[in-house]
Amino acid sequence: MTAQQQRVDTLRLIGLVALTGVLVFLGVVSVVNRLHFEQRIDGVVWEVNDGARVAAKIEADGPADRAGILPGDRLVAISGLSIPVDPPDYVDSVLWPLIPGTQVTYLVERGDQTLDFSVIVGGRPLDNTVFLYLCLVGGVSLVAAVFVLMRRSETETGAGGFSGVEMRFFCLAIALYGVTVLYPTRDGDAFNNAIYWVDQLARNLLPGLFLYFTLTFPRPKPAFAEHRTAWMAGIFGPGVLLFFSYIVLIVLFQAGGSWQMTPSSSYRTFDFLNNLDLVYFFAAIVLGLLLIAHRYWVAEVPMERRRLTWLIGGLAIGMFPFVAVYVPLYVFGVTNPLLELTVLPFVLIPICFGYAAVGFRLWDVEIILKRVLAYAVTVLAVLGVYVGADRLIRVVIDPEIAVAGAFLATLLVAMAFAPLRDRIQEGLDRLYYRERYRSRRGILDFSRELNAELDLGQVVALLVQRVRKMVAVGRIAVLLQQEGGSRLRLVAADGSMSDGPQLSKAFSKFLAAALANREFLYIDDMMNLLEEFPQDRDLIAEEDLAYFLPLVVKGEVLGLLALGRTMSGDYLSSEDLKVLQMLTSHAALAFDNALLYRQAHARAREFERLKDYNENIVQSIKVGVMVLDTDGRVRSWNRSMEQTHGMPANEAIRKHVDELFPASFSAALQQARDRVEEGSESIASAYRVALRNRNDVDRIVNISVAPLAGERGRQPTVVLVDDVTDQTELETQLRQADRLASIGLLAAGVAHEVNTPLTGISSYVQMMQRKMPESDPRRAILEKIEKQTFRASSIVNSLLNFSRQQASEMQAVDINGVVDETLALAELPLSKRKVHVDTELGESLPPVWGDSGKLQQVLMNLVLNARDSMPNGGDLTIRTAQRNGEVILEVADTGTGIPKEQIHKIYDPFFSTKGTGKGSGLGLSVTYGIVQEHRGTITVRSEATGTVFRVVLPVADAGRARAAS
Repeated sequence: MTAQQQRVDTLRLIGLVALTGVLVFLGVVSVVNRLHFEQRIDGVVWEVNDGARVAAKIEADGPADRAGILPGDRLVAISGLSIPVDPPDYVDSVLWPLIPGTQVTYLVERGDQTLDFSVIVGGRPLDNTVFLYLCLVGGVSLVAAVFVLMRRSETETGAGGFSGVEMRFFCLAIALYGVTVLYPTRDGDAFNNAIYWVDQLARNLLPGLFLYFTLTFPRPKPAFAEHRTAWMAGIFGPGVLLFFSYIVLIVLFQAGGSWQMTPSSSYRTFDFLNNLDLVYFFAAIVLGLLLIAHRYWVAEVPMERRRLTWLIGGLAIGMFPFVAVYVPLYVFGVTNPLLELTVLPFVLIPICFGYAAVGFRLWDVEIILKRVLAYAVTVLAVLGVYVGADRLIRVVIDPEIAVAGAFLATLLVAMAFAPLRDRIQEGLDRLYYRERYRSRRGILDFSRELNAELDLGQVVALLVQRVRKMVAVGRIAVLLQQEGGSRLRLVAADGSMSDGPQLSKAFSKFLAAALANREFLYIDDMMNLLEEFPQDRDLIAEEDLAYFLPLVVKGEVLGLLALGRTMSGDYLSSEDLKVLQMLTSHAALAFDNALLYRQAHARAREFERLKDYNENIVQSIKVGVMVLDTDGRVRSWNRSMEQTHGMPANEAIRKHVDELFPASFSAALQQARDRVEEGSESIASAYRVALRNRNDVDRIVNISVAPLAGERGRQPTVVLVDDVTDQTELETQLRQADRLASIGLLAAGVAHEVNTPLTGISSYVQMMQRKMPESDPRRAILEKIEKQTFRASSIVNSLLNFSRQQASEMQAVDINGVVDETLALAELPLSKRKVHVDTELGESLPPVWGDSGKLQQVLMNLVLNARDSMPNGGDLTIRTAQRNGEVILEVADTGTGIPKEQIHKIYDPFFSTKGTGKGSGLGLSVTYGIVQEHRGTITVRSEATGTVFRVVLPVADAGRARAAS
């Protein structure tokens, strides 16, 4: 329920409480006035005879006898008011507003004479037996209305507020209260006028409210919902018209001039409206009874039929004598004191209607009787207080302040009613529940004990023990949702659910959905449904379960508390179920805590098992693994790391990496960690890093660094140290084989394209030179041809030198010269692929410190990779430049680029993106090793439009110094 709806319901509740208070106050005033009211009499029994109102009987020593009126006198007028013959009780209506002791003039005819008599109006106490009984009926009706409404607010707030069948019953009950309790007596008094109009309004609306209740009980009929406005007009229209007719009648009676009605015509009209009111009431009762009977006939739910049975029984027993006997005789003018006995069954009507409206079970009679007894004792007590206070004020203090005293006494009664009722109710509860009362009152203490227990079996045992103390039932069971499943399973006393009986998936889903918005389910309400689930029906019957109360946590049904019938075979009362609902709200939290604890405990065991398993994997892996904290200290060190470094784990853990490794290794490791922490790379690597272990053995390793957690920034890291010393030696051998394969490919082309024509050209040029004199101008052309022949021979010699294996000879090397020689060698493969070469060589570059052959191999590998990335041709750009004492060599192509997910693998041996049979996967691995050997760095930047490799080499002086260190 939203906050706005809560405010609206709160204001509505306040309004209903205020209305109830006003009605109670008016009822008290009405009863007091009626008890003190005296019927106005003149001591004559007037009968209609021969068209005249004749004195048939004169009361001895009555007002008329003392005035001198004799039997047989014909009444003409009273104080100038002409008295018609009809209706018979018109004289009583004339005397009603007069005060006893008032002197009036009777104009009578005696024989041929017309005589005046002064009659002093007398008074006679009313017979209040029927009235007090009707007040009892009205009081029961009002108490039932308030009880039903308060029970609705206590149990179903947030599920519809005060707009359901309970509210409709409340309106019907207060209308019945107004009809039975409110009785106007003092004419002209403000309170009397309020009582009169509220009573009249209740009389006119009661039939409509009754029809409205029957049409919408227990829910509105479809036809009513579709045409609500028309139905409402037809139901309440006659009553509203009657009420306004009474208003018009009073206005015309009190109006002056030509519009004023005579008393006799006004009385006849009033009598006619009263008869219409009774006919309307009679028709509404009959029609409502037929509607309820039809609803009972078509009802299929047992609980609904049971509630309708109470409506039909209450109406049939309570209203039948009145409707079948009193109403017809009254309409036809037949009166008899015995007819008043027809109101005796009225008291059953509010009880039966309230019983059906609130949806009580039939086994709640003792609860109702207990509460009725509490209210009855309270009413008697406050009535005694009121009568005593009123008598004290009238007799002892001052009769003049009787009205104010009555008001103060009423206020005192209203203030004392609720606390006195609660005390009496508590005493009755103690008497009724006896030893179970303390257990019911100790729910809060029990909830603390229950929530402190984390063992599921113990929680089940405590709950069963407490429930058995509160309600004497034969079977108590707890059903919980299986972890990871959707079936409800019975929990054993030890908390196990592995092999206990379970409900079907469909029935478990139904119960969870049905109890999400209900307080409980009773087995009789599900009998039709259980026919669809024979397995679940048999299980419930075998376990002897009758009630299902939800264990709800955060709006989700965690499980059920299932109960059987009581030990005596009876049913649980609504008060028993209310106490159990309070208990289940606490038990649900305890079960949730126990299940969470069990899950956490199981997960902890699983975590320990996985931890041991993972540690075994880490220890068994063939790659060195160490974990560094944010300060660079070792937290984990596996067996492979022990073999690579030569230090056992117990010595290495908690030491800083700078204490364990040489400076070159630590620097490479720190650079990789920095790239990970900055977020530039998710996994950073360093290849061909030299490592001198504890035994002074030089090893070559690859380093991979990854964050231990999923967040960026300073955090523990996992370092993989892969010993590739043997692999590096193998690469050295394969490098030569790869070079020889390249030379073989190039040599075949050169031999075919160069050597054959070169031999012929050289021979013919030499022959022509011998035959030409030195002064011949054509001799210069022959010299140029011979020079080009020598250039071709130089290319072949360079190719042979490239293929010949030799040790590194470090010296000052012109990087631009390496570029020129390499492009000369690669001219043919590039031209075949239609690769356009563009060079941007820096001027006055300082020499680098290195091996020209190996640097040529680096550039050749990069150029051939660029060619392979441009199968349809493209642009190849080679740049050289100087920056910060280093020489930069860049090879850029416009090829297809390298995928991001593969870029960190390109330096791995035997990894190739060219496809099977198109490359050995050693080119970039060999290139990386040569660059590392020259104390340089190589980086790559690749996009979909091309790739750029950058090689940074130290100049000769710096390179010589680095090599020496």
